Amino acid sequence: MNDFSWAPWLSRRKHPNQDLFDLLEKLPLFDTFNPKELHKFMQLIYRRQYTSGETIFKEREPGVGMYIILTGAVRIILPSESEDIQLAYLGPGHFFGELALFSEGPRSATAVADEDTELAGIYRPDFIEYSQQNPLIGNRLLFHLANIICEKLRRTNREYRLIKYQVQKQNPAAA
Repeated sequence: MNDFSWAPWLSRRKHPNQDLFDLLEKLPLFDTFNPKELHKFMQLIYRRQYTSGETIFKEREPGVGMYIILTGAVRIILPSESEDIQLAYLGPGHFFGELALFSEGPRSATAVADEDTELAGIYRPDFIEYSQQNPLIGNRLLFHLANIICEKLRRTNREYRLIKYQVQKQNPAAA
């Protein structure tokens, strides 16, 4: 009996960045991209590994780009001498640092890998150049990011009002 199989010869070769493509394709941030646009956009992405406890960026550093978590987890914190304040805990598929695509202003918090983590970085200069060469796609992504940032701001405003109300209720003179 012949054990020869054509399967290895006929199967499609996996693209080296297929795992990245598969993850990005599922993210709402890229849901308006067709496969060709997403593959082209992936040329902007830099992959980087961080070990558990490694700082990705620090509060007040200039923002240079945004990051998408491929594997692992990231804590977004406000460092303090007594105890860090955790603002968010993010896992695969989440992104952070997106304000840096809009502005070169300083980071508003510190990002730390909570476990061994792989990130996809999109840096502002590359994104600006890409958007100039591909204005429809660039504008679509910026518009989508702006909507996400607006929703985060609305949520933050609700949380702030709740905290302010609780403080006023406990100490009316603090208002």
